[in-house]
Amino acid sequence: MGLAKPKQHRPRLRKQNASAISVREQVLADFGAFQQSGRWNPNPSGKLGDERDRRLYTQLLQGLARHHRLLEAVVQERLHRGIHLDPKVAATLALGVFELLHMERIPAHATLNELVGGVRQQLGIAPSRLVNGVLRNLQRDLETDKPVPGEQPLAVRTSHPDWMVERWMQNYGTEQAVRICEANNRFAGITICPGLGLNGRALQQLLAEEGVQAPPHPRVPEALLVEQSAGLWETRAYEEGRFWVQDTSSQVITHLLAERLEGSVLDVCAAPGGKSLGLVRNGVRVQAVCDLSTRRMRRGRNNFERCQVPCPPLLVADGTTLPLPTGSVDAVLLDVPCSATGTIRKNPDIKWTRSATELLKWLPLQSQLLHEAARVVRPGGVIAYATCSLELEENVRQVQSFLEEMPKFVLEPWSISKPLPTAWAGWETREGVWHMLPDDTTMGFYAAFLRCVE
Repeated sequence: MGLAKPKQHRPRLRKQNASAISVREQVLADFGAFQQSGRWNPNPSGKLGDERDRRLYTQLLQGLARHHRLLEAVVQERLHRGIHLDPKVAATLALGVFELLHMERIPAHATLNELVGGVRQQLGIAPSRLVNGVLRNLQRDLETDKPVPGEQPLAVRTSHPDWMVERWMQNYGTEQAVRICEANNRFAGITICPGLGLNGRALQQLLAEEGVQAPPHPRVPEALLVEQSAGLWETRAYEEGRFWVQDTSSQVITHLLAERLEGSVLDVCAAPGGKSLGLVRNGVRVQAVCDLSTRRMRRGRNNFERCQVPCPPLLVADGTTLPLPTGSVDAVLLDVPCSATGTIRKNPDIKWTRSATELLKWLPLQSQLLHEAARVVRPGGVIAYATCSLELEENVRQVQSFLEEMPKFVLEPWSISKPLPTAWAGWETREGVWHMLPDDTTMGFYAAFLRCVE
């Protein structure tokens, strides 16, 4: 079905000035660079003005990446056959369509005037007339409640590559694939975790006193949802380290680990250290936080210091060749590099990975990390293997291969030692692994608890 755009009153904004134009120019330049290089940089490469400009930049750039295939389809519906668009014109049209469809607070005339004017200045009269005609045609359709766009396949309607949608249909079934694709386009803000000595309710009250609304997550009350995060970073609560940013799925797995891990814990591939931070906050003895990146480890240390949580020893090392004796660790948290398809909602560039082969490039490294973790874990110890991937090759099949090669390890259900909260029902599979799929408030995550029985 087409998506009908309801009539809405567009509130008047403050006068759009040269600063707003520069934001759009920066968005178009950076999105063009992404299309050419495949390297995603959601931070402006140039200099923007105030916080409002930076917020608009993020909304527009993320919107282009998140909805680009659908935006192109809307443009093509309004072009005569055979028209070949200049890449700059195509990007400008996509941006204009996104603003008309999704940015209700920006007056339509401001969008048209600034984008058409920019094309006229850079490319001339004829391209500017084309942009003006396409966008005004869309504006008329929206005002008359005509469905926009027309009937489209799931991959186009939700702006995903065909091959990616086909993978999810094969692995999860059509209905679940539809839910995943639709959830990937609903990014409602960020999730934060209460700091040392605080619970969700206390943090919510602190933020409310500073004018920031942060309701609790419907299934994880300790996690708070912040839709409008612009003022969050200026609060005393942030400066005093009363919270840190962490997705709901990571908060849940950290809670599970804190209740089930015993002895010394080594966090491998840890930077910037959010899960270690949560474990220490909950009384777990983290022996070391390990990562190959010095820069990311520095960020982790800064986060511990800001949150006033004692920082464990930081170990800059390759997780495939750990500088530790065999059988010297009680538990390893192994949140491995992966395709990250469970995080597409906040990282829409992942959708435009060129092929399944490129998507699964981390498989050999994941296997090496698992086997090295198995070497340093003592008999009776555990490995918590985790990814933020939806791909079975990185999850179920990776763990199956490991268990076949390492028979001294067994899969231990998360609920074997302590019942799970009722609100978390459905996140543990029949096999005993943790598997969260994207929905309105949660991104995708997988975790398996592997115990060494010899």
